[in-house]
Amino acid sequence: QNTQVTNWADPRPASWAQQFAPFGPAKIGDGSLARAQTQGLKVCTNNQVTPFTFLDPKTGKLKGFEVDMLGWMTKYLGISKVNYVNLEWQSLISALSADKCDMVMAGIAIRLNRENAPKVKFTVPYFLLFDQVTVRTDSQIASVDDLAGKKIASVVGSTDADNLDLFLKSNGMKAKVVKFNGYNECFQAVVN
Repeated sequence: QNTQVTNWADPRPASWAQQFAPFGPAKIGDGSLARAQTQGLKVCTNNQVTPFTFLDPKTGKLKGFEVDMLGWMTKYLGISKVNYVNLEWQSLISALSADKCDMVMAGIAIRLNRENAPKVKFTVPYFLLFDQVTVRTDSQIASVDDLAGKKIASVVGSTDADNLDLFLKSNGMKAKVVKFNGYNECFQAVVN
């Protein structure tokens, strides 16, 4: 095989897979590595998720720290070709389940509904993410309490949108939530 990996044994404690089943070791020997080495890796992503995956406006090429991580990983595994497929963010998990790609990336949070989707397995978490509210510099919004009665942008199907809906409901707060297909659209709506 054309890879720098010399030991395929999972270095984590054996109890890891039982305690965190979605992150348990991947099955090996199914030919998927050899296929990716010869045919390339098909990666579904959304090119609007800065700093994870985004289009460089000067070059039109996909950039981001997940792109960098994948570049290192594919080199390590002997995979020379990566084909990116840009999809609406909320379609990534269903595309993976439908075999439209070998993997997805775009800052996908680990959630039970995604874990239970067919053919989905997560890597070990590598990023801790916190939700935040972003407003214009001339906004009067200074805390989450000030969101009552406001119009809030979020991304369809994202953990951010789910957390926002839960926050508003649990605090009995009324606000209009407008859901967009990507993060860039949310920021543009705030600017406008």
